[in-house]
Amino acid sequence: MNKRIKLDSELKKYRARIFGDTYSIVSDEKEILILEAVKVVDTIMREIADASQVVDPKKIAILTALKIAARSLNFEAVMEQEKRLSSRIMNVLDMQDAVL
Repeated sequence: MNKRIKLDSELKKYRARIFGDTYSIVSDEKEILILEAVKVVDTIMREIADASQVVDPKKIAILTALKIAARSLNFEAVMEQEKRLSSRIMNVLDMQDAVL
């Protein structure tokens, strides 16, 4: 049995040009976020194409996905490190309050 997930927001359709091709995108994300994502993907694909001898758009897309995934994982690691540091600072402040 197929169950449909009700989305909190309305789906919108966008047209985007990435690396010379036009795509239809359906998303519940805000337009500004979609436009920024399109810009990031297009920019990275062009950078990879310019900096390497890879010409196959599919391979460039895979390399782009890997680069974006690596950035995302790095961001998550930094956020986790910041969370741990923040927790340590809060513990030190709590100890200081207890002493005073």
